[in-house]
Amino acid sequence: MSVGYVVVLLIAMLPGILLIAAGSDDAGAALTVLGAIVGSACVIWLWVLLSLAPPALVLERQKVFAALKRSAKLVRGAWWRVLGIQILALSWPSWPRPWLSSPSRASPPGSPATVC
Repeated sequence: MSVGYVVVLLIAMLPGILLIAAGSDDAGAALTVLGAIVGSACVIWLWVLLSLAPPALVLERQKVFAALKRSAKLVRGAWWRVLGIQILALSWPSWPRPWLSSPSRASPPGSPATVC
């Protein structure tokens, strides 16, 4: 997670943290949890909005701020699709891991690899 996302999350949680520091533990905890939920939603929204900036920067040879604007333009109208693709791309490397980590699990039952 980049520093910018952490800053957004901390800013959203700051009122609750300040209430806890002032001595109002219950209200501060509730506000901190609410801030964490709202901050997480903002972080996910920003992540999807800016997720196409690196390809725009490299492939289209744009400057940094132009790539950020281009990413926002590309995501506009397709936010949910881009979110689904990003989640799929993040989870894809973990799918074959159980079969690749243990060769004996990938072989059929009764084969020499599974007989110990």
